Amino acid sequence: MWGQFIYHPFIAAPLMFLALAFIPAKSKFNTVFNILIVGLYTFIIYKIVLWPDYGTYYLRYLYILLFFIVCIKPIRKFKDLPTFRKKYANRWLVRLSGVIKGLLMILLLLILSKNFINSITEEVQTIDLEFPLKEGTYYITNQHKDFREEYAYDITQLNIWGSQWSSRLYKPTDLEFYNIFKDTVYSPCCGNISEVVENHTDHSIGKLEDFKSPANKVVIQVGDKSVELLHLLKNSVLVNIGDTVIIGQAIALVGNSGMSRYPHLHINAYCNDGLLQYPSSIPIFFNGKLYDKNYLLKNNKTR
Repeated sequence: MWGQFIYHPFIAAPLMFLALAFIPAKSKFNTVFNILIVGLYTFIIYKIVLWPDYGTYYLRYLYILLFFIVCIKPIRKFKDLPTFRKKYANRWLVRLSGVIKGLLMILLLLILSKNFINSITEEVQTIDLEFPLKEGTYYITNQHKDFREEYAYDITQLNIWGSQWSSRLYKPTDLEFYNIFKDTVYSPCCGNISEVVENHTDHSIGKLEDFKSPANKVVIQVGDKSVELLHLLKNSVLVNIGDTVIIGQAIALVGNSGMSRYPHLHINAYCNDGLLQYPSSIPIFFNGKLYDKNYLLKNNKTR
């Protein structure tokens, strides 16, 4: 919950920029410390914020620019400041504690940002797939905390302006304005269809807690692994349970069924070892590459 405010680009970030630009530092040490903290925070939100949710993916670059702009004033006054605040000039212990506090704060920010920690800390099974969508610029992210979806991807399509929707300035409630809505989903692998759900209605844009019905989905069995594709359009599935599919075969359309805030494709993979009731998610590679949060994939492959 707190993360929604701490990393919200329109709440904490502007306050930190204003503080850095207009609250005068008392020493060179404080100036360097303040710039490091604000710079690190800016980099964290640049990496982890779901920028298309705020209008455009490219907004992230504006925040980097703003950071450098707000650094101008404190840097210009840097040479006129004492190294440390005068009343602490001869108190090395206080200065040391300041350094320690600064390092601890930086470490805390690093820990809070999972983006700086390699999520794969041990040898685990993986699966290599073809990208399941055709031509366009696709935004790939991972916002799932449950171990059953730890490595799942959420994919949406962006237009030339980096927005998930077109023909509207603000987030629309009509599904038809979303670029990925009714986009064709292609099989990312060869395998057998083990599960199909396609009779649930695609809901309009709203809060997740308002949508209790399951998602329409297709599950593909690949040896001892399963690949599931969720939030499909109602009655759009082109395959049946027991069918064998090949890479690039059209299998459904993207919808907005189940627990989905807006149209997107959710893809997850897991092993069927038979030991766990709820198997853990496994890392998905697309054509040999593991994608990070906030990644743009320009896929021009013709199937």
